Amino acid sequence: MTEESKTLRPRFGIVLTVLVWCVCAAALVTMIVTGRWGDLARYGVLALLVAYVVWLLFWSPSVTISLAGVSVRNLLRVHEVSWPAIQNVDTKYALTLFTPKGKIVAWGAPAPSRYATMRATGVGATRHPEFLVGPESGSATRPDALLDQPPQRVRRGDLQGIPDSTFMAGSIRPSDIPSSDSGLAALYVRRYWDELHGAGYLDSGAVEGTGVTTRWLGREAAALIALAIIAAACVALVH
Repeated sequence: MTEESKTLRPRFGIVLTVLVWCVCAAALVTMIVTGRWGDLARYGVLALLVAYVVWLLFWSPSVTISLAGVSVRNLLRVHEVSWPAIQNVDTKYALTLFTPKGKIVAWGAPAPSRYATMRATGVGATRHPEFLVGPESGSATRPDALLDQPPQRVRRGDLQGIPDSTFMAGSIRPSDIPSSDSGLAALYVRRYWDELHGAGYLDSGAVEGTGVTTRWLGREAAALIALAIIAAACVALVH
């Protein structure tokens, strides 16, 4: 039985957050070095607000999988889901847990973009910057036309170590591929889920209450409101 907990965050979100932090830090350092104290007083808190909002949106969201259940942290709320409460797992748009309380969408595990999906399924090998070549027809197809085609699926034989509950008719969605944020999170959730089922821990099907606990992130919300008020006051009053 797997015992370690695992916390996952969107990889693109982490990169984007670091880049924005670097830009904000560079702006603040530039104002200090050049002695632009008026600009620092007026826009310094605004730069901190931008950095904080980006962190909230793109770094803070996460999915934690452990023996206790799945913890989904979104913008300002955390959903704690027990294993018996999970009825189904989907990844169409993001990792989504279906529970008696409703579905819970994880911001920290988004599905890949449609272009990433085409790369994952081998659709559209690039031959020219403006044209893509379909794998079967061999004819040039414009990218927007290719995006209108039905979603592609990945064959079972192309993947190893994926839980059986992932597959439908011998294939899976590209959003279930472990190289995507949604697929990696779903892999851990399904692996734990299958192991608990196999060990008999979920045989009773009993769920205490709804099996879902939701709480607000009070400190994060208070910090966001405070920074927004101070930044607005500085921009409006400092000249």
